[in-house]
Amino acid sequence: MLRLRLVERDDAASRTTTLALWVGGALTLLLIGTLYNAVLAISLRRQFPLWQAAWSGGMLLWGTIWSQAHLMLVPCLAGAFSAQLCSALACLAITFATFSAITSIGTRDVPRLVRRTVLTLATLCSLFGLPVSFIRNGPVDLLAAIIGVLLMVTMLSVGGCLAFASRKGSAEARNFATAWIFPIILLSTADFVGSSTLFRGGGPQLMVIFAAAWQTLWLAAAASRTHARLRQEHAAARRAEAQARELARRDPLTSLRNRRGFIEMIEPILAEVSQGREVAALLLLDIDFFKHINDTYGHDTGDDVLVTLARTLAARENERCIAARLGGEEFALLLSGPAALRAAMIAEDLRRTIASARPGDPDAGGTVMPPIPGLAMTVSVGVCPAIPGEVFRDLYRKADAALYRAKREGRDRVVLAAPGNETPRDQGQLEPVAS
Repeated sequence: MLRLRLVERDDAASRTTTLALWVGGALTLLLIGTLYNAVLAISLRRQFPLWQAAWSGGMLLWGTIWSQAHLMLVPCLAGAFSAQLCSALACLAITFATFSAITSIGTRDVPRLVRRTVLTLATLCSLFGLPVSFIRNGPVDLLAAIIGVLLMVTMLSVGGCLAFASRKGSAEARNFATAWIFPIILLSTADFVGSSTLFRGGGPQLMVIFAAAWQTLWLAAAASRTHARLRQEHAAARRAEAQARELARRDPLTSLRNRRGFIEMIEPILAEVSQGREVAALLLLDIDFFKHINDTYGHDTGDDVLVTLARTLAARENERCIAARLGGEEFALLLSGPAALRAAMIAEDLRRTIASARPGDPDAGGTVMPPIPGLAMTVSVGVCPAIPGEVFRDLYRKADAALYRAKREGRDRVVLAAPGNETPRDQGQLEPVAS
């Protein structure tokens, strides 16, 4: 700023305006970068954006003091103290920058001992640099030289870590290497550049401010991309987890819900029935003579029979009709709402549809082999309306008793469960009949 007093008034006014615009723009970019990195640190809950916000905040203070803009608020800081404060902030900036770079690199990319060593060097830069910055008497030049060497070793160590991690494929290291190389070079050589004017009315200090702003915004953009990628990965992981949970509740052969998935789906409906706000009915279906089909035609044909029945049931699924394969050749449908009032009619319609289907026929859902002459598929169906206060176990027991009654009476038929809380099978009136 003092150089502006040595030129003509008109030229000084022009340079002052130009310099003010440059400085104001650079400091504004640093402020934006500081705030943005602070927000990223909170949202990502990671260390490196926090250290990056500290670095850009330190450079913002450094630029404010160097440009003497702080004198508008704190005039008493004019003079040598401002220069000393700039030196202290430079040491802090190196420390913050080092912590930001090292914490962004994964532990698998840089050995833990090397990380700790570099972070220790960065800490020493501040521990020794801060008090030395405010010393006015004594061997100041010697101490400054020692601090300079320590800073240089720290920055070279950071560069080595970034290069090593980049060779191992670390995207974060490559981002930091690209963003840091220009500011590090400027910070390392600022004391040796002298007063060469690289901007109109400015100098290397102004270049450092712009380099810091560029670096901050570059890394903020890189962190945003990383955040977006992590969000996509987390969303994909959640979808995969949800898919895995869904698959765990599905039968792998028929893609219908298995017993676990079926019970989880119908429990809320039965709770509504218990509160008198819903009606429901359970249909149990069992393929007749399924063991004979497997023994005579082979297990591939048996699987095709299961798939055919499953697709027939799946075609009727909706929010009021839930289908499942409970195990083996036993299937279930839970009807709710108006459909539950017509459970017996729906069961009879299903029985006829299944009896007319031919396993292997694409229209019937077959997938394994062509239709086999003489192979017929029939089912026995037990139907039981749900009553308030009834859990699935009780409902299943009564529907199961009705199913076995259908088996006993000749198969290929629909039987309604006996009324009351006790079932004929509970009373010992029915014995299981082999399929």
